[in-house]
Amino acid sequence: MALFDEWDRLQKSPAYLKQSPEDKTFIKSQWFKEVVVPSDLFKKYTPEDQQFIESEFTKPDGVSYFDMPMTEVAARNLEDRNELTRGILRGTDSLQSSLYGFEGLIGSALGLEGVKKQGFEGYKRNIAEAEENPASVKFSDLSITEPLKANLFRL
Repeated sequence: MALFDEWDRLQKSPAYLKQSPEDKTFIKSQWFKEVVVPSDLFKKYTPEDQQFIESEFTKPDGVSYFDMPMTEVAARNLEDRNELTRGILRGTDSLQSSLYGFEGLIGSALGLEGVKKQGFEGYKRNIAEAEENPASVKFSDLSITEPLKANLFRL
């Protein structure tokens, strides 16, 4: 997956980080079209799968799925539900999306269009449901000292 290692380097670069959200979206779309689409890895997929992958990376209006604004439901859940509840619900939907994605891949591998379509539709639906329960803490925000800090406030 050296292809996406290049993307990781690009999005962490100082020049990219200075860009506006709109420019970042444009850069992602261009990178996908200029780097991923011509790659041998991408050409191994069927035209239908290529179209699906491209639709997952960018919405028809050109906005990247990675930069979509928080929905009204997600904002309400962030306010009304605690982190544990949102985490359990998000994890359940993520697991379900993985299983549906696996179903779609099996359907694709066996040439079963109905199974493939059902799997990919279930995948997209559960990803959308998982996004309705956003995390307020990222794993990268945590460190080994976090539990110690929490206990200091209890003393």
